This record gives sequence, C-alpha cells and structure tokens, in this order.
Amino acid sequence: MKAAHGTAALLPAEQLSAHWARMHENAAFAFSAGEAHYLRTLAMALDDDLVALLLLKKLRMATEREAAELPHDVVAMNSLVRFTFGGDECAGRLSHPSCCGPGSLSIASRTGAGLVGMRRGQTVLWPDTREALRPLRVDAVECMPSQKQKRLHERIR
Repeated sequence: MKAAHGTAALLPAEQLSAHWARMHENAAFAFSAGEAHYLRTLAMALDDDLVALLLLKKLRMATEREAAELPHDVVAMNSLVRFTFGGDECAGRLSHPSCCGPGSLSIASRTGAGLVGMRRGQTVLWPDTREALRPLRVDAVECMPSQKQKRLHERIR
C-alpha cells in the first residue's frame, strides 16, 4: 500500500511504536551492554512485530552501562519483579523464552519486554494484548543472588 507522496504507509505496529516513542521520549531506560546485545538479537527473532519494534525503540532510548554500574533497581534478565499493569498487580521472574516455568515472565512477551530496562517506581504506557496502551509500573525489583554477586564483583575489579 502506498501513502501520499510515494512513501510506504505505516503498518499498525509501526504507527503504535512510533506514537509510543514520541510519548516516552524522555523516559529513562537502562541496560547492561551485554543484555542490550542479547535483546537486539532477540527482537529480530520475535514473531510479534509490535513487541520487537517497541523493544528496539527502548534500546535506542536507553543508557547502556557496564553490568557492575547498572543500578540495583533496574529490571534485568532473571530479576524478580512486582509490577502493576493496567491496575492488576502481578509478579514474576524475567526469563529467556526457553527457560519459562511457573512464576516466570518471558522477556519475549509484551509485558516482559515492557518491564526490562525500567526502574522501581517508573511508569510507562504499554500495549496490552489488544494493543490498548495501559499504565505499566514497576513496584519492586529483586536481583537473583548471582546477579548481585556479579555486579559487586565487577565493582571491586
């Protein structure tokens, strides 16, 4: 489909992700350099175009840090996170899609992709499964002991 002036018309996922980025242009997201690389690779493999586009936009907007410099209240892989999404209180451990089990939240899910890189107390509007933008707030973040040890070890070096 062509739009006026010969440019390709935006698909709904592209429109929504562009709108989301404009709404959150001053939002602060943080990732370790290694996690950012992993998430870029993951985004390219996702079947959900909207999640892939939003994750890539978050990565472009984010501050990349060494793992040891990442604040302890940033949601990262394997973090146990309590959050509120559209008024519903939830919790889960952010996991790789192939490692999900009871109590896990896949990083490849809409909610998981929304939470990663956010800090405790931060709220953004994030699309639900019907693509309606709803408030997503991080209420608490707990790193796994191995994450804490890695961050502490890297600070000492």
